[in-house]
Amino acid sequence: MTDGRRDILIIMGRYLPGYKDGGPVRSIKNLTDFLGKEYNFRILTCDRDHGDTEAYPNIKVNGWNRVGNADVYYVPPKGFSQQLIVKLAGQVDLVYVCGCFNDYAINTLIANRVGKIKIPLVVAAMGLFSPGALRIKSLKKNTFINVFNMLGLFKNVYWSATSEMEVSDILNVVKTDRKKNNDCRRFAKSCAENKN
Repeated sequence: MTDGRRDILIIMGRYLPGYKDGGPVRSIKNLTDFLGKEYNFRILTCDRDHGDTEAYPNIKVNGWNRVGNADVYYVPPKGFSQQLIVKLAGQVDLVYVCGCFNDYAINTLIANRVGKIKIPLVVAAMGLFSPGALRIKSLKKNTFINVFNMLGLFKNVYWSATSEMEVSDILNVVKTDRKKNNDCRRFAKSCAENKN
């Protein structure tokens, strides 16, 4: 905020130096590489890679680390407390959370629903609502979706989607705001046009 650039907090399961999660890690790294001079990126993530029992070497846990064009705050497993999320969200202009079924996403959605997050919240669908993805662990996912819809956790949320098909997948199962639905469609259309 002090240098005139907007601050964005990205909340995700794992980040560099991890690599086992593949696509999401590469996507966010590419995002920070490409837009790191236009925005101040802060990333809240786990302190170890998928399946590992030890934290990454040479990092500060529960504190900020400079990684490429982002400041990264590593926490141990189960360290994504609502209190920490709300605190970090209060220091930025926008929160972008990857997915919605993990503990960090659930805590973020709850904090947003009860009004503790005062800035825009963007949720990256990451293909989670496609028919194929919903068939995997379908009972658990459908239970989550039904409870989230009933509690209104998807309200007052912007969705990040990369295609019109993904927008339709989201809207088929998620109860969200009509205005933000239209924002989601415009964003997806813009992404498609920029790829061409």
